Amino acid sequence: MENTYSQWNVSESCTSALCISQVSIVCFIAVVSLAGNLGILVTLLSTPSLRNSHGYLLTSLAVADFGVGLVAASAVYPSVTHVWPYGNAACKITAYFEAVFTLASSLSLIMLSIERYIAVAHPFKYVHLVTKRNTVISTITVCWALPVTFYAGFILVQSHYQFTQDAWVCTPAYGDRFFYTLAGLLVFFFPSLLIIGITSVIVHRTLSQNAQHRESMLAMVMSPSSSPSSPPSSPPSSESDSLQPRLSRREVKMFRLVRAVALAFYICWVPNVAVGLGYLAAGQRSPSNLVFFLYWLHLSSGLCNFVIYFVMNTNFRKAITEKVGVCCHLCCKKRRQSYTVENRERQ
Repeated sequence: MENTYSQWNVSESCTSALCISQVSIVCFIAVVSLAGNLGILVTLLSTPSLRNSHGYLLTSLAVADFGVGLVAASAVYPSVTHVWPYGNAACKITAYFEAVFTLASSLSLIMLSIERYIAVAHPFKYVHLVTKRNTVISTITVCWALPVTFYAGFILVQSHYQFTQDAWVCTPAYGDRFFYTLAGLLVFFFPSLLIIGITSVIVHRTLSQNAQHRESMLAMVMSPSSSPSSPPSSPPSSESDSLQPRLSRREVKMFRLVRAVALAFYICWVPNVAVGLGYLAAGQRSPSNLVFFLYWLHLSSGLCNFVIYFVMNTNFRKAITEKVGVCCHLCCKKRRQSYTVENRERQ
């Protein structure tokens, strides 16, 4: 058994500026990740136009990010008391789901990148390849079955987990298994980065070529040297030209959204893994404050996704605003009713 959990007690209370700032960071990431991704899930599940393959993949990503938020919430109390109070079994389960949700998020991004690649580079094959049935099967198999199986043996069976005192949360315990860690990166994370990068480049090139083609066609139509006998054929071309930009703008927005989410994930994730591998290879322990910062930067990827959705997706922003307004209205109405009942009872 590697390392279970450590009830690390300190005599000092959490009154220093550093401790208070760390607790604030943990609480902020936990609350915003949970509330934001819950809003994403409600919006995705309640919007009929998003009940398609692209919406299913976004739902898979939101579920993984919501799970990361749950892991972050488990660290709120330990960050204040410097003690893991939930027991050994809870520490093992927390470490297991932390690894599963992180890997599921990465694999969901791979599936989203491939889906956007097919939609833009091979639009006529999209309907036949990216069906709801294929998407559900591939999402369950690739995004969830693989991480659940991979980490079940490593954490649940072999009990390689620990309470990371510097981050106040239970995590997988890789210890001195540098080559095991590197093998996991080579099998899962590096291929995901490669696939996302290649598909993003191909999609960007395809969109650029389509934009240049539309500009050249528009220039030919609007050219003064065009024959005056061509007006009868101009309406169909103008109609197709008017429809194509709308479709292209939609595809561009979806592609940019997925690219921004993938970029944010790797910005949050790469520093933690790179620095951890460096210290692991050197046989040294990472500084405490550096571990805290890099680990919680890693867990903030779910928070970043909510911010990206809210900023870049107008429909999502409107839906979230409407739902928050309805919830506030219902809460205020219920509070007014209870206040009225209390006044009547007093009279």
